[in-house]
Amino acid sequence: MSHPTTCRSCGAPIVWGITDKGRRMPLDSAPDPDGEWTVTTWGDLEHATADTPVGERRISHFATCPQGRAWSDRRKRGAA
Repeated sequence: MSHPTTCRSCGAPIVWGITDKGRRMPLDSAPDPDGEWTVTTWGDLEHATADTPVGERRISHFATCPQGRAWSDRRKRGAA
């Protein structure tokens, strides 16, 4: 399990997941049974997938952060 860190925009605790495309993604630190991302741990890396049925479920921090849309849009433009 990666160690929680804090969001640079809102200060909320987050953990970093790696998507199946190899991109880093912030996830809310607290597990949530309604989360759309499943986290499985390999060594020191967390891998987040949208459809894996096992593992801790988490919500993307892009969805809960007040500035999440700006960070997500910035990432899509390649400026992250």
